[in-house]
Amino acid sequence: MVCPVPDFDVRVSHDSGAAAALWARLPVDHPYQRLDWASDWLATEGTDSACIVSVVDRRNHRPWLLLPLVRHRVAGLRTLSWVGGHLTDYPVPLVGPDCPESVLSDGFPTIWKAIRRALPTADLLLAPRQLPTVAGRPNPLVQLRHTMSAVSAHHAHPGPDWEAFYRSHCSGRTRRRHNQKLRQMARVGPVRFSVVTHPTQARAVLPTFFDMKARGYQRLGVANPLASPAARAFLERQVVDPGRPGHLSILTVGDQIWAAHVGWVHDGTLYMQFPTYRLGALSSASPGAALIRHLLRHAVETGLHTVDFTIGDDPHKNRWCDDHVPLVDVVEPLSMRGLAVTSGTRAWTRVKRHLKQCPTTYDALRTVRSTLAGG
Repeated sequence: MVCPVPDFDVRVSHDSGAAAALWARLPVDHPYQRLDWASDWLATEGTDSACIVSVVDRRNHRPWLLLPLVRHRVAGLRTLSWVGGHLTDYPVPLVGPDCPESVLSDGFPTIWKAIRRALPTADLLLAPRQLPTVAGRPNPLVQLRHTMSAVSAHHAHPGPDWEAFYRSHCSGRTRRRHNQKLRQMARVGPVRFSVVTHPTQARAVLPTFFDMKARGYQRLGVANPLASPAARAFLERQVVDPGRPGHLSILTVGDQIWAAHVGWVHDGTLYMQFPTYRLGALSSASPGAALIRHLLRHAVETGLHTVDFTIGDDPHKNRWCDDHVPLVDVVEPLSMRGLAVTSGTRAWTRVKRHLKQCPTTYDALRTVRSTLAGG
């Protein structure tokens, strides 16, 4: 039996500014839910693709849900996906504090039917990497057609004492090896970790970051989500503009950058999304791993309570993280064409998840993929 829900309205806006008043009344769990995240993305990608859906209480006009979507064509299919594209690691809806429990549970089918009627013509809703909860409440989108994602989310909670956290996660032998590698780098020149906050310096560093990250994706044999001018302009704006959550850091040896990271700081959490490093004479000293340790220490020293390593199941995340959250990929058909491809999409996700859970097979496939890509 479907739970009754109070009277509501569904609105669709075609730019973030029109939804700003509602947006401001909703709790923002992640940087990917911020209004400036959406507005910056639309400013670089084009506002004509926006399709921002809000569900509002008809009696008092208080927002219950907000879905910041964009329209795209993918392989001939008309799709609705999350603003921010592949840069949005957690494409989850915003859930208001006044949203009734019934809307998030058995009443959601009623809400979804109304949303579908309001949506523009499309074949698929693509909402991968859904977290089970949003703002401490159930994520209603996981009630749509989904399969377990091939990746998980990973969080570290280092606490107020860096040395205690470091010792609890790394044996004495491992710490000695870290120090040996730092000394190896120090023989080339002074090793410095720095957070880049000045806009002019950030603009000077970002081309090096983009180059290292492109080479890293090539080594993995995967598509580079930062390849397009729009994606790079978006990232630069997030890092350079005051008030944005972008966080740029570098590890230099002598006068050369050997590792860099772009992530986000929001509500006491550092989101470690784009770490990268340079290959060369110091590769054996693991400058990328050193940068991650410095970022963890920086989080402790600046009073952040969580480091979110976001998506992906890289081995280093198991060392530092004490919280691993399974995600689900929502692929909801919105037409008969969409229904025809949904089963294949979900089957491929299950295959990827199975391969990633078998390290030997997955490492072999990564090697083949990297070789084919010229990495």
